[in-house]
Amino acid sequence: MAYVAAIAVALQQDPGLKITVEGHTDSAGTPRGNLMLSWERAFAVFRLLVDRYGIDPARLMPVGKGCNEPLVDTVSAHPLNRRVQFRAMLS
Repeated sequence: MAYVAAIAVALQQDPGLKITVEGHTDSAGTPRGNLMLSWERAFAVFRLLVDRYGIDPARLMPVGKGCNEPLVDTVSAHPLNRRVQFRAMLS
């Protein structure tokens, strides 16, 4: 939650900043299920930024990546692969 709050502060301080909110999963489960779970994960953080911090939803793009971009390649079911990442969108 502290990381989400820090992202919210960055968005509040820079009105031109737009970000992609990426949801990720580990490899457990089905590809379709992981894609849905990752999108739900990204959308939950999107809603938090909009509802709690007042960020304009037009500045955020939630995206589900499923298990296609693991942080820990050697063990794709590793818990670190279950995450949300933020990427600045270039104009």
